[in-house]
Amino acid sequence: MHKLLTSLTFVAASLALSAQPYGYVTNYAGNSVSVVNAATNAIVGSPINVGPNPSFVAFTPDGKHAYVTNTNAAASPGGVSVIDTTTNTVIATIPVGDQPQGVAISPDGTKAWVIDFGYQNGPGISIIDTATNTVTSTITSGLGAPFAATFSPDGARAYVTDLALGKVLVFDTATNTIVASPSVVFATAVAVTPDGKHLYVTSETSNGFFVIDTSTNTVTAGPISTGTGSSADGVVITPDGSKAFVVNDGNATVSVIDTATNTVSTTIGVGACPANGAFSPDGSKLFITNFCSGTVSVINPATNTAIATITGLSQPLGVGFQAPSQSQQQTPAQMVSALITKLSDPTLGLTAGQISSFTDKLNNALVSIQAGLNKQSINQLNAFLNSVQTSLKTGKISATAAATLTSAANQIIAVL
Repeated sequence: MHKLLTSLTFVAASLALSAQPYGYVTNYAGNSVSVVNAATNAIVGSPINVGPNPSFVAFTPDGKHAYVTNTNAAASPGGVSVIDTTTNTVIATIPVGDQPQGVAISPDGTKAWVIDFGYQNGPGISIIDTATNTVTSTITSGLGAPFAATFSPDGARAYVTDLALGKVLVFDTATNTIVASPSVVFATAVAVTPDGKHLYVTSETSNGFFVIDTSTNTVTAGPISTGTGSSADGVVITPDGSKAFVVNDGNATVSVIDTATNTVSTTIGVGACPANGAFSPDGSKLFITNFCSGTVSVINPATNTAIATITGLSQPLGVGFQAPSQSQQQTPAQMVSALITKLSDPTLGLTAGQISSFTDKLNNALVSIQAGLNKQSINQLNAFLNSVQTSLKTGKISATAAATLTSAANQIIAVL
């Protein structure tokens, strides 16, 4: 049953350079949720008690509430615990269908789609109104064994994997009806690229993943192998969309996928039975739950290396990150200022001359932003990016420094 409990619902989060949000990790055996500080890679406080066998977690866009599915493997039905992230207390428990697994929050934050696996009493999708924390509708038609879900960036479509049907069910969220169902054998986890153009879907039995074009809802690539016996399980995509990370339950690895070519560029070793993954909102760290090891591996996606291990967990399964609240989110001008400050970080290894040169380019962009000249500021930020890439190619800065600066600048451009 473990493999049926170790998939991923990708959690979208706001991008803020200075934010140090908290990650929430479900303890399947502990009936609790542990809170992790993304900056220190350390567990904060005591676990939050939730329902039996918590599996997955998703946050409202403002980061104020977390929705945790409690699978309740020994009985039915399951439930959803709603956590107030300000106080880290459960403020509501919502009855849903049979053995809830995946959960996804609509981009506008008004609805939570809870995927009821239906192991004992039949499958369903419970749709929760997040304002009242009540189930307002339930979908039961056309389902086999639904498992995980995500939304298109505009919220017009919901994508639900179905293990039994071997399909990704595409729902029109205005009518809650299925409008397409591309085939993916034993479709397990699903993640959407930031531009909404492609889905990455894992298949445990295929030991790999598939790619779906969302404009036509057709499979354009796959199965692409992540290794013999990998049992590809979870999948998560970098905030800039350049990489997908596939979590391989079968061989305790994470495969790094170049989304431009859909090829495996490298493989990272993690703990036993890795299950799920989530990025910190700034994209600088990837957190992987290791179900059998009772740990979380922390990966630097710029270098594709594991940099830390968080211990003290009880069959960790789901993980998601709290997006910064609206008061914490930065304006483009604040983001540029934060990047200028970041240049002096000793870990980047920049010389005084490089810091001065990069600062001049960013100051030009900052002046344009403050004048409301967004197009001009984007051009100036691109000039900064070109300078970074030139410095990397000539060996004047490290790959890690280049990746950090490039990611930060791209986040600013995305906001503009």
